[in-house]
Amino acid sequence: MRCNCDSLDELQDDRDWSWLIDNGSPNGNRLSYEGSNDGYPTDVLVIANLEDLDTASYSCNCKVGPYKTVQFNSPDVQMSVMRPPGIPKEISLLETTMDTLTIAWKNEEDMGVVLDYKISYKKVGSTAYREFSTGVSVTNHLIKNLDPLTEYYVKIAAANNAGSGTYSEIATFTTAQPSESRPVIVGPKNLIVTSDNAYLLETGLGIDISLTCEVNSYPASVVEWSLNDRTITTEPTGGMPNNFERSVLNKSDFTSVYMLYIKSTVLRTMVRTAA
Repeated sequence: MRCNCDSLDELQDDRDWSWLIDNGSPNGNRLSYEGSNDGYPTDVLVIANLEDLDTASYSCNCKVGPYKTVQFNSPDVQMSVMRPPGIPKEISLLETTMDTLTIAWKNEEDMGVVLDYKISYKKVGSTAYREFSTGVSVTNHLIKNLDPLTEYYVKIAAANNAGSGTYSEIATFTTAQPSESRPVIVGPKNLIVTSDNAYLLETGLGIDISLTCEVNSYPASVVEWSLNDRTITTEPTGGMPNNFERSVLNKSDFTSVYMLYIKSTVLRTMVRTAA
């Protein structure tokens, strides 16, 4: 800390300094004065290796002139020494969806000042954590953009202006599996819907047809097309939720019934073609 003592120019080099800490004289091995060779106070007070007990009110006193009769007292300066916060505990799961986790946690009794939290998470089996700051001191948060039906490790550290505290113990949570949706046949354009799971396609002989299926479900391991209960194609969907995957079948048989189903859910949509 530096104390500035304004006075007449001719008095500049003739001064006595004194410092007060909570109205008492400073002492201790960690206190010194910049530029002092004899231990007497100067205009700069140095405190090494700040500790909690250094939180106090500081002021300085300056006497100038040949007889030190002109005196200046500074206003008090309150200094607060901050240390990193304690460790969050008891991480719990409030809600989960297929791509989010809403978590909550508690703080130690002697937590100290907390300005925000750092949340680190990764998939079980992954090597690197992803980390972000919540920016607030609220003890719950939503983790977004996760993969469905996936297990994650989560740990939390509290932070303030002094830095981040120690990370909590690791908690393990799993995202939800989305609800399945049935496959839908969307092409060709002249399909006629006859019921919830049946379509009628009327076309001429000797013409190829293209039946297109949209699947919006996860996890759907394979999509299968069947002709009269006999599997004719099997294609991995390879898709993520909300991304349509298309399986296309080209045939020129106009008298048979085609069946489509997702193997993992055994849902069926039938297409009938007729001459």
